[in-house]
Amino acid sequence: MRCNDSLLNRKQAAEVLRIQVQMLSAWICRGGGPPYAQVCRCVRCRLADLEKWVSAWTVDRDEPPLRPSEEEMGVRREAQERLFAKYGPTSRQNAPDEALRDHMAFLRTRMGSGK
Repeated sequence: MRCNDSLLNRKQAAEVLRIQVQMLSAWICRGGGPPYAQVCRCVRCRLADLEKWVSAWTVDRDEPPLRPSEEEMGVRREAQERLFAKYGPTSRQNAPDEALRDHMAFLRTRMGSGK
């Protein structure tokens, strides 16, 4: 039985995307990369899916880049000040998990997602 020519292994898919195989493997492991099929331990990507995924990430130069609104920036600054006041200026590196969960919860409630 012959394999479908449009199915690519990790190395071939990485070559199409012009990235290292390790980067593609990391995306597959973490999620957020191109769609793929997995049979047992074999990962295969369809060429059409790779092309569609790349086109979804294509930036239109006529569109302005996405930037946070002034309100979002204010909320971020407020959250950062709360974290600094409690744990000091290097809080991202040494704050306990509880502080980071509190920080993220504060951001979510202020940004309106409430998750």
